Amino acid sequence: MESHHQDTKAPGQLLVPRTGQSFDLMLKSDRFLPSRTLPFVLLPFVSWGDHFVFLSRGATDMPKWLLYALLCIFWWGVFGFLAKLGADRISAKHMQILFTIGMVPLVILAFLRSKMKVNTDKLGATYGVLNGVFAGLGGLAYFAAMENGKASIVGPVTSLFPLLTVVLAVLLLKERMNRVQVAGIVLALISISILSI
Repeated sequence: MESHHQDTKAPGQLLVPRTGQSFDLMLKSDRFLPSRTLPFVLLPFVSWGDHFVFLSRGATDMPKWLLYALLCIFWWGVFGFLAKLGADRISAKHMQILFTIGMVPLVILAFLRSKMKVNTDKLGATYGVLNGVFAGLGGLAYFAAMENGKASIVGPVTSLFPLLTVVLAVLLLKERMNRVQVAGIVLALISISILSI
């Protein structure tokens, strides 16, 4: 009788094949789709879609928050590169519209995975909607910056947004940071500033 065993590959090993598939899909789509704008509808799938794979994977000793943070860095890094490719072809407004359209299937998938249950917390729902509004405005400004600047400069400069997040978290949420964490953030911001020169 065949023995069935659980997949014990490390997260990195699980990430590589899906990364290859995502890039392959993006690159090939530009060759056979009738419109040059259509491949960029796939942009959200490349930058967000593979997150669902790791939500069901527990084969790692790495803290979940760190795993998701590293995934965020990787996928947003790819997102920034692909955003520049798109902004060189179409306007920032069109990029934002197509990106939003591409997000619709993921929203539906997330809704179905939650077993079609909607959280009735009004304040939480308000924060969720506001999050989408600010993310959309930020995305529009980001695509406009990519359209008018170099990706090697726009990327690092816009990466300064965590500074505002940290300030708001400390002031409004009363979160505390130790000296090592503060030093790490300062060094990260310095490195980003140097890259932007």
